[in-house]
Order: sequence, then structure tokens, then C-alpha cells
Amino acid sequence: YWILWALLAFSCFLNFYNLDFPGPFHGDEPKKVGFILEGNQDFRHPVLMLQTARVLNSVFGFENGDRLIFLCRSVSAFFGVLIVWFTYLLAREILEIKYALFAALAVSVSPIMVIHAHYFKEDMIFTAFSLLSLIGFLKFMDRPTLARNFLWGLATGLAFSAQYKAVLLGALYFLIPFFWPKVDKRWLFKSIGIGFGVAFVVFVVVNYPIFLHPEKFFEGVNHEA
Repeated sequence: YWILWALLAFSCFLNFYNLDFPGPFHGDEPKKVGFILEGNQDFRHPVLMLQTARVLNSVFGFENGDRLIFLCRSVSAFFGVLIVWFTYLLAREILEIKYALFAALAVSVSPIMVIHAHYFKEDMIFTAFSLLSLIGFLKFMDRPTLARNFLWGLATGLAFSAQYKAVLLGALYFLIPFFWPKVDKRWLFKSIGIGFGVAFVVFVVVNYPIFLHPEKFFEGVNHEA
């Protein structure tokens, strides 16, 4: 485990180093920081990332965009570290420890991962919760309990609350009963239905502003579609 902790510390260094670089190198960052300061959104993406940054900023109280953008980038950097950890946990489901550690190392130094961890974008938080959803599903299939079913649904709901492309994750789960060997398909579809019910509740709670501004929500969804 000390190797895993060292990998996570290394990932933390890579992701948090130089987060205070000047200027909006990514065109979406100023807009999203403005959303946090103004308390609105355009629903081009679900709002989990914005809500997370708002909760953190309620503690720090940054009103200056330059200081707030560092906090927002820190959200991405943190979830980048979680991605490395979740990669290890997922790899351990099918690989020996040394190969799972290598998989985590490969992800931690992947340029596309480290670069995205430096920008306030939805990709990091979506990837982290997608991995957690997959891990939760495998744990549930290994030892089915209602609690594990709910936890898997919670992780899936958070993935849906991060990016609309999570519909592909949902499609994956609906296909699994046809490929999982020697499983009661009726039971598995019922379990998936329970998980998606929990996921729907999580999505509604996180994205409650859709009920305040439904026209913006449909406009955002149509744009992304």
C-alpha cells in the first residue's frame, strides 16, 4: 500500500503543480467561473462540477475571479488524483497487484489526464465517478446486497450529474445482462432498475436548477445533442 500512497502523492504533485498559471488558456474557464460568482448556468453540461465549486467557495468566500479560478482548478486536480486511485481499484478486479499499480502509474502520468486536471472542466469529475460506478457494479455483482445496489446507483447518479455522455454508461449497464454468464437476467434488470432509480434521484437533487429555468435546460441539452 505504500507504493499506492506514493503514486497518489505523485499524482497530487503533477495535478496541483502550477495551477495558478495566468490567463484563461481554456475558453470555457472564464464563463464557468462567472457562473459560480453569479449563481447561474447554461446547462451545456449537468451542474455537479459547478455545485462542487460553489460549496467549496462558500467556505473560502472568493469573489475575485483570479483567486476563484485556482480553487476551481483544484477541484479538477483532486478528482484527477481520485481517477488514479479508482483505476487501481478497478484494475484489482482482474489483475495482480503489481499490474494494477502499473495501470495506476500509467494513468497518473498520462499527458491528457494531467493537462485536463489543470483546467476547470467536467471531464475529470465525470471520469472519476464513471470509474467509481463501474467498481460499484462489480462489487455488487460479487456480493449482491441492497446497500451495494444503492451505492452503485449513487455513483452512477453522480456520473450522470457531471456530463450528459453518461448515457453511454447507462447503455453499457443495460447490455451487461446479455453478456454476463449464468446470471438471472430478470433479477439483474430489476437490480439495474433500482440503481437507475437512485441515480435519477441523485441527478434531480444535484441539478435542481433545471426546475427553476427549464427553458435554459432544454436549450443546453439541445446544443450538446
